[in-house]
Amino acid sequence: MLFQILLAFTIATVVSAVGTLPPATINVSVLQLAIRKKQKMALQLATGAALIDLIYTALSLEIGELLETQEWLTAYFQLISAIVLAVLGVASILAAFHQTVKKEQFKFVESGFIRGVLLGVFNPLVMPFWLAITTYLKSNQILELGGFLAISFLIGTFIGELGVLIMIVKLGKQFTKFSENKWVAGIVPGILFIVLGIISVVQYLLITE
Repeated sequence: MLFQILLAFTIATVVSAVGTLPPATINVSVLQLAIRKKQKMALQLATGAALIDLIYTALSLEIGELLETQEWLTAYFQLISAIVLAVLGVASILAAFHQTVKKEQFKFVESGFIRGVLLGVFNPLVMPFWLAITTYLKSNQILELGGFLAISFLIGTFIGELGVLIMIVKLGKQFTKFSENKWVAGIVPGILFIVLGIISVVQYLLITE
């Protein structure tokens, strides 16, 4: 049981960290504040955004459990999740080749934490992302997510995202060079998600034969 709890935590932390690397509204906002020497506000923003993503992840776990009870959908659930992973992977790669300077959002909000909460709320892609990941883990019998395992998984998602955002705050301008590296910041994570999606599709086709 302890091994499963640690496995759930580790998988969630790694996947969350990888998913936070590609340039997006939240990490770019944190970087912009860090470059302007507003480290405290940047840390507050990171915490607020990570908490909302934690809630979205918890909701995705609940939705996944609910969908698994629908027999008419169960047969296609793995395929749908595989498609979601592949689409997110393609989006990550495309974003790496079409990086644009994102405008700072919610500048009128003085509280970094509240700004982070607002950015997190308007980041609903977190739910389909984690729904696809958890479906992949379950369908491949890598991990079951219930009870303490679910709690450990959720803590891992929070720490993975917050850890990367804190790293961005500490590195500041140095992280800009990293984010400009298309392979590290977008292409490699995108390829990983596409590969997971392809594996799920192949497994689905083999099962349905």
